[in-house]
Parts: sequence; structure tokens; C-alpha cells
Amino acid sequence: MASAPAPVKELVVLTRNDATTYYLDTNGQPAGLEYDLVTLFAEETGVAVRWQVVQRMSEVQEGLLKGKAQLAVGMARQMPGVEQLRFGPVYQRVTPVVAYAGEMPPVQSLSDLQTQPPRVIAGSAAEGVLLSLKQANPQLAWTAIEEQSAEELLESLADGHTGAVVTESHLLAGMRRFYPELQQGMVLPKPIELAWAYRPDASSAFQKQVAQFFQRIEQNGTLKRLLDRYYGHLHRLQPVDVEAFLQQRLTVLPKYRKWFQDAQVLTGVDWRLLASLGYQESHWNPFAVSPMGVRGLMMLTGETADRMGVTDRSDSKQNIMAGARYLQMLHDDLPPQIGEPDRSWMALAAYNIGIGHLADARMLARMQKLDQNAWTDLKTTLVQLRNPKWVPKTRYGYARGGETVIFVENVRTYYDILSRLEPALELPLLATSTAPAAAP
Repeated sequence: MASAPAPVKELVVLTRNDATTYYLDTNGQPAGLEYDLVTLFAEETGVAVRWQVVQRMSEVQEGLLKGKAQLAVGMARQMPGVEQLRFGPVYQRVTPVVAYAGEMPPVQSLSDLQTQPPRVIAGSAAEGVLLSLKQANPQLAWTAIEEQSAEELLESLADGHTGAVVTESHLLAGMRRFYPELQQGMVLPKPIELAWAYRPDASSAFQKQVAQFFQRIEQNGTLKRLLDRYYGHLHRLQPVDVEAFLQQRLTVLPKYRKWFQDAQVLTGVDWRLLASLGYQESHWNPFAVSPMGVRGLMMLTGETADRMGVTDRSDSKQNIMAGARYLQMLHDDLPPQIGEPDRSWMALAAYNIGIGHLADARMLARMQKLDQNAWTDLKTTLVQLRNPKWVPKTRYGYARGGETVIFVENVRTYYDILSRLEPALELPLLATSTAPAAAP
């Protein structure tokens, strides 16, 4: 075993490359929940970070035990073979589930699982759960896959190339945005507890730093906001909604793609975010009309259309350009202390409910000692805009803020999908996007 480590000046972090830990977004920048957490920790403790990305879980454990790194992220106490490692505080609990697809027989019970031996990523927490179940059910069997990631295994399932898969609930929820044919079957017992793992000889001072860090971000709401950023919107849409969106991406979006991209050149807002907004508003229907007289592909009011210089709201090009400029204006008018991605989600909310009602929701957040600059907290206070207890305290009165929350969360999901399936638009350096980094 390696000798006791010196005080940490460079934090070497082991991880896998997947949507729940560490990945490169569509702009080629590192992203992911674990990346954000480690970056915050490094900033607070004043250390540099060097990432070591490996392909297999066994490599993560081996790397720690051989002293190649001080920390491994995206780990779980239920992973097989981690008995020698030390773990920090649990910061997220997820559910082990069985996934199946298409016309496969559903897997809803342990007997179904025994008659349809599943596949699972070798060394994962999901395999650890199966090993635990096998103690009381020795006939249980499965195939452990070394050469694929969890995402690749679920893609194989969706494509009909493999049978049932045991995985984790947040992984499955994320992949169902792109493969609505994936179904969740049996929920396996015992939640999976996610935590950072250290070498066996990790210093008590380092472990204390990590414990204090997680205690701090849990108390100040940072952890809640990060979890919401990556997972808070995953369950809003039903598979039928995703299927319709994926189909119209192929049949309808090509008619308007160039105008959405031109709108990005004009405003700097990611064209895929604008297209997602347009789909949520009208399903890309240039002749859509609401009972309140809102019209066109981006569903502009008469007042907004006049303000943006639109002469014909049924003209798709005018409508898209005006909607993009209006969203950019709302984005720029928000208080400067609101950072991304919250700023973009609040701009979308203002697009739907109006900047005045958004200001009311931020005021209610302040009154309740919530974070007025965090979308996670505004999801609570927007709903309160229709509550008789809170309406008299607002300046602009009653509003259906719950519908606005659903509106924004749907746009976020559509944006996730387009960010994965549609390439980013290459712009000159001066035309920087105001939209947040895309999800994987």
C-alpha cells in the first residue's frame, strides 16, 4: 500500500465518462454533477484539480488503492469490492430498477427477473444490489458487462440488441428523454447511496474538509440547486410527448432550422433553446392561436409583436426573430446577480408569465428566506402566485405560476434532447451564447 499522502495541493480525481458524473458538453467544456461538485470543493479549499477519466469501475477502485488519486466520484457504497475504500457523506440516493423496452415481457417481479436474466454494468452499484439479492435467491443470474457504459447498455436495450437491464433510476430517467421506448419495471430493494470515495490512508483532515463541504452546500441550498439542474426536469414529459417531439424534429423542424439558427446569430441565444421554446409554445405551428389571441410559432402577444416590429405574426421568420429578441431582452433585463443556468430558466419563465409576475415570485422568495436567484426556489414561489394566502402580498396579483413551472421544465427537456441530437451552431467569437451549457 502507498505511504500516507502529503497535504493535498493538487487533487487527482478518478471518474467515469457519463451523464451522471463527468462529460464534455456540446461546447466541448467539462460538465456534469460531479464535475460541478468537485470544482466547488476545489475553489473552497484552494487546490488545483486533475481529472483521470477511466472506462471501467474496477479501474476507479484500483486507482485509489494504488495511490494514483486521492478521490473518486460517482461512487456508491453498494458497489462490489469497495470494502477497503473510505466514503464521505451520502449526498444523493437513487433507486435500483429493471429496465426493459419495446414489446419485451415486462419485468415486474423477482420471478420475472429470474426467468429473464438481465445485463448490468460490471462493478456498478446495480450489480452490488444483485449480489445482495442473490444471497437469498441463489438461482438469480445476470451477465456483467465490462466494455460498455451504462448509457451504451441502455441504448442497446432501446435498439433491441439486448434483454432487460438493471440500472439506476436517474440514469434511466435521463435516457428516456432520447429513447421513450425504454420502460421502468421492477424496483429493487435498498436505495443506492452515492458518495465520494477516498484511499484507505486518506488523512483525517482531508476527510473532514469533504464532510464540512457537503454539510455546507446542503445547508445553503447549493446541493439542492445542482441536483435540480441535472435531474429536476427529467420526469415532466411522458414517453408519448417525447415520441411526438422526436418525430417532429425529423419532419417539421427542418423547415425552420435555418431561421432558428439565424436568430442565434442575431441574439446569441442557442438556436436549440429557441427551437425548444417554439415547440413548447406551438409545436412549431406558424398558425397557432390561443384563446387569448396569442399567435404564431413563438406565440407572440399583439403588444410584444408591435414592440418587436412584427407586421405579420403568422410569418414564421418574423415570429421566430421577434421571439428570440424578446427572450434575449428578458434575459438581459434580469438582475445581474442571477447566474446561469438559473438566468435562462427565469427568462423563459418571464416569457411565459411576464416579468412582473416573475418579480413577484422573487419577492415571495425573499419573504420566505429562500434564494430569489435560484430557479429551484422560484419553482416553489411561482406556484404560490395563485394561492390566496400570498396573492395579496404581490404587486401584480394572481397568476397561474404552476403552469409556468411546467412550461420551463418542458422547454429544458426539449433542449436536452436537441442538444444531444442537433449540432451547435459555430459562431464568431464575439457572438457568445447566453444559454446555459447543454445537458448530455
